[in-house]
Amino acid sequence: MSLHENGTIDESTELKTLRRQLADLQQALDEAIHTKDDARARRALRAAQVGTWEWETDTGRVVWSPEVEQIYGLGPGTFGGTYEAFLERVYPPDRDQVERAVAAALATGQPYYIEHRVTWPDGSIRWLAARGRAILAAGEVTGMAGTVEDITDLKLTTSKLDQRLSLLQEQMQERAAKLQDAMEAFERELHQRQRVESAFRETERRYQWLYDNNPSMYFTLSPEGIVESVNDFGASQLGYRPEELVGRSVLAVFEASNHDAVLHQLAHCVNHLSITHEWELQKVRKDGSRLWVHERARAVKDPDGRLMILVVCEDVTEHRQATHLLSTLVRECALPIVSLDAEARVTSWNQAATRLFGWSEEEVLGKELPYVPPGEEANADALWQQGREGLISGPIELRRCRKDGTLLDLLLWPVLAHDDEGRTVTAVGLFVDQSELKRAEAKLRFMQTVVDRAADMALWVAPDARLLYANDAACRRLGYSRGQLLTMRVSDIDPDYQPASWPSHWEELRQAGQLRFETRHRASSGEIYPVEIVANHIVFDGQEYAFSFTRDISDRKQAEAALRASELTLQRFVEEAPIGLVILDNQRRLLSANKAFCELTGYDEQDLIGRTYELYTHPDDLPRNRMLTDDFYRGVRAEYTIEKRYVRKSGDIIWVSVKATGIELPSHPGPLLLAAVQDITERRRVAEERERFSQDLHDNILQSLYAVGMQLEASKLSFGRAPRKSKAYTVLAIEHLNRLVVEVRQFIALLRQETVPTLDFGQALRQLAASFSPGGETETELDIKDAVIAMITAEQGEQLLNIAREALSNSMRHARAEHRWVRLTRVGAAIRMQICDDGIGFDPKRKRKPGHGLANMAARAKRIHARFSLKTRPGQGVSITVDLPMEGL
Repeated sequence: MSLHENGTIDESTELKTLRRQLADLQQALDEAIHTKDDARARRALRAAQVGTWEWETDTGRVVWSPEVEQIYGLGPGTFGGTYEAFLERVYPPDRDQVERAVAAALATGQPYYIEHRVTWPDGSIRWLAARGRAILAAGEVTGMAGTVEDITDLKLTTSKLDQRLSLLQEQMQERAAKLQDAMEAFERELHQRQRVESAFRETERRYQWLYDNNPSMYFTLSPEGIVESVNDFGASQLGYRPEELVGRSVLAVFEASNHDAVLHQLAHCVNHLSITHEWELQKVRKDGSRLWVHERARAVKDPDGRLMILVVCEDVTEHRQATHLLSTLVRECALPIVSLDAEARVTSWNQAATRLFGWSEEEVLGKELPYVPPGEEANADALWQQGREGLISGPIELRRCRKDGTLLDLLLWPVLAHDDEGRTVTAVGLFVDQSELKRAEAKLRFMQTVVDRAADMALWVAPDARLLYANDAACRRLGYSRGQLLTMRVSDIDPDYQPASWPSHWEELRQAGQLRFETRHRASSGEIYPVEIVANHIVFDGQEYAFSFTRDISDRKQAEAALRASELTLQRFVEEAPIGLVILDNQRRLLSANKAFCELTGYDEQDLIGRTYELYTHPDDLPRNRMLTDDFYRGVRAEYTIEKRYVRKSGDIIWVSVKATGIELPSHPGPLLLAAVQDITERRRVAEERERFSQDLHDNILQSLYAVGMQLEASKLSFGRAPRKSKAYTVLAIEHLNRLVVEVRQFIALLRQETVPTLDFGQALRQLAASFSPGGETETELDIKDAVIAMITAEQGEQLLNIAREALSNSMRHARAEHRWVRLTRVGAAIRMQICDDGIGFDPKRKRKPGHGLANMAARAKRIHARFSLKTRPGQGVSITVDLPMEGL
């Protein structure tokens, strides 16, 4: 609602909306009352957002429409349905008013309208307009019915409108009174203004003169940046006349790159009236030259209410140049410079400070100093306070820490600036890092202590052979005090000193820079002892010196003599040792070889020295030998043992055992390998014979004894019920025993003669198969090709027969087979012997009890260059195959 000058009042949008809602509600109520169509009435009420209710007085039941429940803030179907439940929702201060209206309607039968408040379940208060009327039947009241409407928004709007109307009335009264007062004052001021106008015009003329000639640049701008006025001084500073700038955009005197910044500053002024804003920008004169200005601007409204921007400019070009020069000097200064404000916050931090302390300028600006070591904060605060009171001056020694935690030893020169009242406004600190100097001094003291207390004698000598310094060890060993030694010359302690040769000795030292030599010293007691001297030529501050470390080598000389004697003894021992001894370097080359080793290989010592063991090692043994040697030199193993073959110079092959270990020799740098070599050819031959005899005993004699045992066992079982069969088994057992006796004799003869006995392989294989069919079991099936038998040598036949014996014996003892068969055929370029059964078989991967059967069979096959294979699975029998190549047959 607004008030016009003629006193009329415009209705606000809220009031218009309210009036429209009331009209809609009245229309809906009229339709609900006059229509006979209940559904249409309900639709009309819902459209007007009005709820309906009914109260049956005889039953006390109250029925609310869903709209009423919604108006009361209840969910659908949650109303209790009684008059008491309705009163509980009425705001307590309004209950009496509601009950009186209902009672009056029941008593008079007249409708009622009442506005009252209700409480929602969430505690909020709502205003309702309730209408009701009594329901008559036969002239008696049987109940009531009515509507409910939420008028909370209407109440709030009405209240606001009442407040606004009251306020407008008060304002109208106040304005009327003020207008009357203003008219009276105007008449008084009119006369006064006429008197002042002439004086004002004079003042304005003077002001304009001051404005134009003031040594500051004044601009008046529109909010869009158009120059409305400029003083003469300001225009002339930019090379213009005022009329050339007025009416133009102020951007004309700025670089194009600064236009956005200028417009942004002007907009900021306009958005913050009566606040002074300051900035520095570069302007462009009419002739194109540049100047830096410091501008203060404020946006104000003139008496007519027109917005304008007042700008005062000062030429700060020289100041900026000086400031930039000073800033550059500080920033580029090799010494760290840090400045603080009155609150000890960092205001500047140059590059040298960053290099020294590790923090960048961005990390420290506006913050307290970061480099105070932990625990030193109180001392730092006290130092700051003393500086503010003028109680300290530089330089000051202090310790501060880098960003990485490293402590620095510094010298600080503080400079503090104060205002007119003596208060500190700026503090500048210039630092000098003396950490390296401190460390150097500490190292110097340490080195002096080390030299003074070194175990070796240390002496400083002048070019004229005077002693300038002697450490504690030199004083002790020579038997003089330091003061005595510093009055002496080299000739006083060196019995071998030759004055004539000293200048050439000094020149040699000067040229070489360092000399190591041996001489003798004489102690105060007269003792003369050998020494080793390491002398260094040094030039310090233009003076030459010889600084030497001297070591008493009496013990070393004695040890060297003893070592030489020991080496002679060792050399004789090595030469006369009964086993071969050689020393190899890390290139596997022989450095020495004794007599026994030369006899072992057949080479002379000069043939071996400088050569590698590839000269005499069998080619098949070289890869493993190289691997072990490389492991030794890489540090993987400290020693190793290997059995390998040597090829002697004559071409003979022998077996040797090599035990290798590391040694060190003073005359040779780096690790060396000492190898002790023994001939084990005979030992290996005996071991191989023993292994062969063991196999023969297991495969021939023991298996034959087992076959005899089986025959006798079968005879025993048949003795009572089949005497003739028992006798036949006994005869077979006797025959096997007789053959066993022959085999034993042949074995003994073999041990004596070491020759291969003759053998009828076919007959022996048939007899073997027959011997493994006792006890009425099915005979072993044979499939032998005679043409193949003729191609088998006696030695091959012996090994094949022993393999078959072992296989059949294993089958009899373990397989529980019903059938066994032996096949001897030719397959391609090989002779194949197969021994098979249909027994229980076994898992070849499963761990079994220890035995030699399978291993012996494989070894015998290998001896005749045949391939041995086993095929079996649980429940599927066993098949043993031996493939003998026909090459050379």
